[in-house]
Amino acid sequence: MIGKKIKATPSYSSPKGGSRGCLCKDGRTYSSKCCDGSLQAQGVGSVTKSTTTYYYKLQKCGHSSQKEIYIEGVELTVNNIYYFDFANGNHNGCYTVTHTRTSGDQKVNSVVAYNDCDDCIAAN
Repeated sequence: MIGKKIKATPSYSSPKGGSRGCLCKDGRTYSSKCCDGSLQAQGVGSVTKSTTTYYYKLQKCGHSSQKEIYIEGVELTVNNIYYFDFANGNHNGCYTVTHTRTSGDQKVNSVVAYNDCDDCIAAN
């Protein structure tokens, strides 16, 4: 039996193509490219990553300016100090998170936590 190819068992419930992921022939990985309609390649759902978007209101350290922001995949703590790197490159700096929100207009690329405004400003 060495070298003999084993034919895949067809299945009416296994998907062909699409955006769902299926078990590949190696038995370890999942991909939408492996959805060939065989019994082995049963669908496992979406293979795209789902990221939560969080919304906050900020107060700039030492200033009265405020921002309403959103950030993907990073949950922040209200009343903590962070250095914010905004997607548009404007107004990067040290801010206190004052509130959670349901919307925001400025995207944040990354944040770094600090103990207080003085430490944050000194480091940046």
